[in-house]
Amino acid sequence: MICPVFPHMRHYQPPALAFLLGVVALGALTWVGFVYFDNDALYADVARTMVTTGDWLNPNIHGVAFLDKPPLYFWVLAAFISVLGESVAVLRAPAVLAGAMTLAVCAAAASDPDEDSASPVLAVLMVLAVPLFVGYCRRVYMEVPVALCVIGAIVAYDRGSRDRRWYLVAGAIVGCGFMIKSLVGLFGVIPFGALILLRRRWDVLRDPWFWAGAGVCALLVVPWHAYQLAANTDVFLEFTWKLHVEKQILEAQPWSTGPPWFYLEALVVHAPVLGLCVLVGVGRVVYLLARRRSVPDLDLHLLLALGVMLAVFSASETKKLLYLIVIVAPAAVLAARALPALLPKRAYVWATVVVLLLLSIRSVPFYLPDGDFLQGNTANVQIDVGRAAGAAAGPQDTVYVLDNYFSTIQFEARRPSVSYWRNQTLVAQTQRIPYIQHGKNMRSVPPEGRPALMTKAQPGLWVLRTADYDAMQRALPDSLFRDDHFVLIDTR
Repeated sequence: MICPVFPHMRHYQPPALAFLLGVVALGALTWVGFVYFDNDALYADVARTMVTTGDWLNPNIHGVAFLDKPPLYFWVLAAFISVLGESVAVLRAPAVLAGAMTLAVCAAAASDPDEDSASPVLAVLMVLAVPLFVGYCRRVYMEVPVALCVIGAIVAYDRGSRDRRWYLVAGAIVGCGFMIKSLVGLFGVIPFGALILLRRRWDVLRDPWFWAGAGVCALLVVPWHAYQLAANTDVFLEFTWKLHVEKQILEAQPWSTGPPWFYLEALVVHAPVLGLCVLVGVGRVVYLLARRRSVPDLDLHLLLALGVMLAVFSASETKKLLYLIVIVAPAAVLAARALPALLPKRAYVWATVVVLLLLSIRSVPFYLPDGDFLQGNTANVQIDVGRAAGAAAGPQDTVYVLDNYFSTIQFEARRPSVSYWRNQTLVAQTQRIPYIQHGKNMRSVPPEGRPALMTKAQPGLWVLRTADYDAMQRALPDSLFRDDHFVLIDTR
């Protein structure tokens, strides 16, 4: 018995403890280090623009529409900024809380109310032992929130088989997932459809509660999409159908393509703990099915979810390591439910807990307060020069950036920013993204060269690397700001 004093509360203890652990472990040192990576700065800028302009229906940055993703994540982030102000910790808060809630859902899914099992502990530590998941809990990204929606929907649909009112919750979660990251949010319901077919659960399709949940999902998804389709038809279709279907799937972004075995290799090389979870969980269920033994609906649902997601990701030409974040929780729950049955002695289970705990300590931010894990890439050194550019710029000025991505400078300067690159292939690739295409944020350095570009073709406020400035100093004016990494000059 987990709680001898309040035995009726024992079902709620693992999720509650997991959530508190997540808040502490994932939220550790949220105010330390750099947060504005390339896309982090874009997403933060969308939310901040909502707050400053008061327009929450039309996501944009400096007047350029940003419909790459539905707005729910930006709404949540903007609400945090409105209430708590703009800071590194506040911008990280939605992802941290989503990560903590994911741990709570995993603990609930792995718990067996009829026995005192280590499965909830295993599930939580398996998630925390995956640095990819923990790292994105500290970024201004929607990967962890949508991962929460996927595992939440899977668990809610499973609970619906015992209490049909859970279908309402499941529909709401799927709607939220879709409003965070479009089609990815449907991975919470697609495997349930496959489960209905395999189990021949036609009673579910006749259940009014199931369709009521579908109605709740539609109420969350349809209004904003219908508004955008009616008010901004061309731009909306360009950001949705053309970007997410034609360019990212049918054509694919060239810089993110990979071979069909991309994710298999990633599970072995880049996320071995996650790979072991998939192997253990899937292997156990496949073994039971091969021996014609009974498999709980939740385990089969988790297996189908992993299979569907990995198959879709592998079939798509757009492949990125971060897409694995959405499978972390289902894989951890499935493995945690399987492992106690696979290990012959309880001592082996708790030895596994100890190993996972050590791996988790290596992942959480307590361990690396000053390392690259928190600081990010060279974008962190752009903060000061970006703020200097904002102080020097007038209300209508654009800040130009040489051979560096524009988003961090744009966020810090609070002015529109444009990158000029010598790498013309990079420019051609990124111009496929509608926001960049409409904002003309990525341009090629003309054949005349960089000094002529900055002083004659496009005079203005320029941010460039210190080494590049030193090489061209005779052709450029004195700097307004200088540090070891970047220089700000005014060539007007």
